Amino acid sequence: MEKGIKIKVNAKCSDLCQISVQFANSELITNGFDYVPSRIGFGNDTDYLEFTIDNDTGKIEGWKPLTKNQIKKAIG
Repeated sequence: MEKGIKIKVNAKCSDLCQISVQFANSELITNGFDYVPSRIGFGNDTDYLEFTIDNDTGKIEGWKPLTKNQIKKAIG
């Protein structure tokens, strides 16, 4: 497999961003936004969802794991 491939995702939500999170205890949070919330780490309070995937690791670059409270604050 070729190394060093980066997959950039830039998507426009057109004021219809929705995020759902299911926690290990089966608790589900779903909320809709006008914009992609900056607090979740995928955008900057705009219509655009932006992130880069490192194909070598299969991980989102720069992603920092969030606590349950951070997630609830960001989308709850």
